[in-house]
Amino acid sequence: MCDNASFPNNQLPPEGSTRCIGAISYGTNYYSGGKTQALEWPRNSTSGSIKLTKNGNCVCNATVSLNYRYPVYSESPDNKKTNYSGLRITKIEDIDQNNISNVYTYLYGKYDQNKNFIPIIKLNQPYNFSTITRRHIRGVPLDDYQTPEGFIEKYLTIQNSTQNSNAYGSSDVATYPYVIEKSEKGSILMEFSEGDLPQLGYNRWKAGRLKKETFLNATNEVIKTVDYVEKLSPIKNSLSGYTVNPNIPYMAAFYTNFDILPIELAYDTDIQINAIESAKIENIKTITKEFLGDKVIETVVTNNYSDTNINNPINIQNTVIKTSDGSSSETTYQYAHEKGNQYLIDKNMIGIPLQTSVTQKQNDNDPGKTISKSEILYPTSQADANARTSGLALPVSVLGFDLQNPNDAAKAQTELTYDLYDNKGNILQYSVKGKPVTVIWGYNQTQPIAKIEGAAYNQISAYVSGIIAASDADNTQGTDQSEQALIEALDILRNNTALSAYQITTYTYNPLIGVTSITPPSGIREIYKYDSANRLESVKDVNGNLLKEYQYRYKN
Repeated sequence: MCDNASFPNNQLPPEGSTRCIGAISYGTNYYSGGKTQALEWPRNSTSGSIKLTKNGNCVCNATVSLNYRYPVYSESPDNKKTNYSGLRITKIEDIDQNNISNVYTYLYGKYDQNKNFIPIIKLNQPYNFSTITRRHIRGVPLDDYQTPEGFIEKYLTIQNSTQNSNAYGSSDVATYPYVIEKSEKGSILMEFSEGDLPQLGYNRWKAGRLKKETFLNATNEVIKTVDYVEKLSPIKNSLSGYTVNPNIPYMAAFYTNFDILPIELAYDTDIQINAIESAKIENIKTITKEFLGDKVIETVVTNNYSDTNINNPINIQNTVIKTSDGSSSETTYQYAHEKGNQYLIDKNMIGIPLQTSVTQKQNDNDPGKTISKSEILYPTSQADANARTSGLALPVSVLGFDLQNPNDAAKAQTELTYDLYDNKGNILQYSVKGKPVTVIWGYNQTQPIAKIEGAAYNQISAYVSGIIAASDADNTQGTDQSEQALIEALDILRNNTALSAYQITTYTYNPLIGVTSITPPSGIREIYKYDSANRLESVKDVNGNLLKEYQYRYKN
């Protein structure tokens, strides 16, 4: 640019008073006070242009010289081992009851077109105070004139809260674009998403999602593929691309030029708010193809989400399963918002399907036939919950619809009722088509110790104080003697003549480990034993006869 606007038109300025300044850089102008600067030009560009302009009448003898130099890089194989965070499984070996060993090995990488394996791993580096890009653009010597030292272009992301780091997993986590599982029976090739890695912004949370699975047999023939299609819905985060209110700014920037040296050198500073984006991951489609000789059997599972209203949750509206013969099955869901249950909405119980219906179609032209439809009823107010579910947001009943008239709510019938809960939300009595089942809870109301079929809770409550007390004692003491005392108390309940008309099943436990005995109505008790690592070891009958055995073998 030739700048001499202070002189009137058609009047030449005095010699030496005209300033001719300028600089060029691909895509951006840098004003350098007349000093020659480097032109950064992409190697793959086939053409370009340099434009000189002037303001006012001035005398400028412009000479443009262009020197270019392509750096030559030499790459050589580097076999140095690098440590990454986390442990990676390389082999799993299991031996079945016939002493046959099954070995599975795992590779982290992919095969190229020549079937050469290329190891690949991505390291998720910390996000806070991260230098994204740093480039040093040097000056270019021209004849006997030495340009300035050049400039450094640097992008630096700085966060103002450590919560960003914690919430978005800024630890050094390794992810794998490809993982291969191999065995003598074949292999499974798993491909994962790598995520976007822009200069600014944190998108590494998008990496590591399964995109495709390819199953091969022992001769490396593809026998099945599974493709996973996902959609990222940012409706809940206006800073990540979806702005409900267009007046909400998601980017702020300002530019400033200032001199820090006596010579005319200008520095451009661009300060921006770097938004951390997020999104709901929607699994919208799964495509499975099985290859049987010259036949391909395809199954497509499609999920449709309710993701257009920012005030409603993102839930699956329906799932359609379509097979190669053209037939399909559609399952439709309705939630608290669709059913208008404000009580559940206020409790944030907005992701529980309340109504489910299944429709089958023979082809695309078939209107479909409803083969199943049910609805779970919940309290609609706190007063309703106080009266029916011990003040808690728990199910009240289950309705079954008439399949000949699935849209007629008047013909729906109650198939299951939840009649009584305790103060911790444990079900004490439920009824299946009018037949009651009572459940007695022990171990300080944490485990069911008896199930009585055919009796209501108020018919049983007078007989259960002994087994509840014995289970609480076993919960505290945890000895063989306390468990045996509980078993004896349960047997007294089972043999009570007042309860002889009912089917009774009883249970004992080792808290935090598992069930130790189950006695069905037949009276044939099963004893469950655990090893020192609290793993199930065997199941025996009351006479000590072995019914089932579990063995755990690990190789050092």
